[in-house]
Amino acid sequence: MRLTTFFCFWLVSVMAVSEVVAQNDIYTWQRTRFSLGISAGQLTDNSWLGLEVSSPVRHRHFSLRLTGSVHWLEAYKTQRDRWGTFSILNPAVVIYTRVMDRSRWYIDLGPLFIIPQNKVSDKKLVSGISALAGIEVFILRTPNRGVGYHFNIGLNYANAYADRLDSDPRYSNGFIFCNGFRFYF
Repeated sequence: MRLTTFFCFWLVSVMAVSEVVAQNDIYTWQRTRFSLGISAGQLTDNSWLGLEVSSPVRHRHFSLRLTGSVHWLEAYKTQRDRWGTFSILNPAVVIYTRVMDRSRWYIDLGPLFIIPQNKVSDKKLVSGISALAGIEVFILRTPNRGVGYHFNIGLNYANAYADRLDSDPRYSNGFIFCNGFRFYF
């Protein structure tokens, strides 16, 4: 599922590239738009799906983003032969570089709040921190909306343990890989 998810998003994005626009035109257009996004990825050995909402870019380089995701715990599947899940809510500050052609770099920093399923952990909420670096490529733009493909990698740190499993495996800690689409309105 890990590589399949990545290749599906990559293939759709390559096939969807339909227009070339000027650098300044994209930057002015994108700054004034809210975005909704869908994403999928890997957090260590756990797969996940997520939704996000981002504010318009302020002061030419900053925006706020709220991401929610559902993760499937591989350690639970290994021990119990069914999936255990946990959710993450991640409010973040996003810092952008200037737009170059149809792409831009960004850093996404913020706390994360983990809500484990009761069959995974006795804790109701675990907090941590997340830092991601990524690139967004604008693949479609019209006067009222647009689509961007994003790819990012980073680190999550949280003191989260699956204490209802043997050996209390750690989760939500380590490298994170994410890709998906943002829809601008």
